[in-house]
Amino acid sequence: MEEGWFEDQKFWEDFRSVLFHKDRMRSTSQQVDKILDLLDLEIGDKILDLCCGVGRHSLEIARRGYEVTGVDLTEKYIEKGDRRARKEGLNVEFINSDMRDFRRENTYDAAINFFSSFGYFKEDEDNFKVIQNVHSSLKIGGKFLIDVMGRKVMTREFTQEREGRLDDGYFIEEREIKGDWELLENRWTLITEDDVKKGTFYIKIYSAEGLREMLREAGFAEIDLYGDLDKSEYGEDAERLIAVARK
Repeated sequence: MEEGWFEDQKFWEDFRSVLFHKDRMRSTSQQVDKILDLLDLEIGDKILDLCCGVGRHSLEIARRGYEVTGVDLTEKYIEKGDRRARKEGLNVEFINSDMRDFRRENTYDAAINFFSSFGYFKEDEDNFKVIQNVHSSLKIGGKFLIDVMGRKVMTREFTQEREGRLDDGYFIEEREIKGDWELLENRWTLITEDDVKKGTFYIKIYSAEGLREMLREAGFAEIDLYGDLDKSEYGEDAERLIAVARK
């Protein structure tokens, strides 16, 4: 696993159109409906959006009357989200920080880490530190929603290559599993009229049991696992691995 790939600002800028394509952006409002239902919050509650990207969930949650902090390591994503929040007059604080470093003791009523933004780090200790930081940042009774692919889903749906068209070019994704379904290596290529952009990233693959154990070890209780945002059972037909854990 290449250490520090996630710190490459150029990677995130080059592939912004892949990560935040129009269909994904259009799905945001419906996803937020389901996220808020899972978290069972009250208007005005404070929510931490960890690895917020350009702020698609942060902004939509703030539109619903919540106070949001969006944290991401990519500076231009944070700048884009902050501009939108200011333009709309939304109560969102965007912070440029590594998720291993961000911690605010007993501050938030809920936290979300969405769309496979967990498992970036080579060492399990670093990934565990992220969970510890979230636990410390939540108030007593606060909930943490984490959304990853999950080993069971990955083994069922894995394909070595996918490709398709985007508004700004042609996208190719080549994937390889390392070890015993422990690590996903993703090689991306975006071909546009003017350029060919290439990038590689890695994500640790966690099982439901492994994720539950990490959450429990960090101090979380009442850990519920779902196969999607509709609260379906995490089983053979799961689309994602969704964990909701209470401090």
